Amino acid sequence: MNRYQFLALTTALLVMPIVQAEEFTGDTRLSCEAILCLSSGQRPEECQPSLSRYFGINKKKWKDTVKARQNFLEICPDENTDSGRSAELNSIANTPGTADSDSDSDSDSDSDSEG
Repeated sequence: MNRYQFLALTTALLVMPIVQAEEFTGDTRLSCEAILCLSSGQRPEECQPSLSRYFGINKKKWKDTVKARQNFLEICPDENTDSGRSAELNSIANTPGTADSDSDSDSDSDSDSEG
């Protein structure tokens, strides 16, 4: 390969669009954001939509609410299938302060209640 071919190939590789990470939307995005917000000691304003969705999930029985909220958190994709993530999400869903919140009253429009 001569110098000009190398330069052309290098330029082509640099100019080619870089594959961007997939941007999540809908419940997938809210689920991933909720995991970050619930795992943090702080609750910035940016957490409001995801936490409203999370705390808006209410079932008749508390154990069903916790399970439904854990299922919501599991919507967030995880590349590492052997990470013990399900246990971590179960812990988040069962931790006081993340399983119930004062923001419950703010989330009535996005409730997932069963009748």
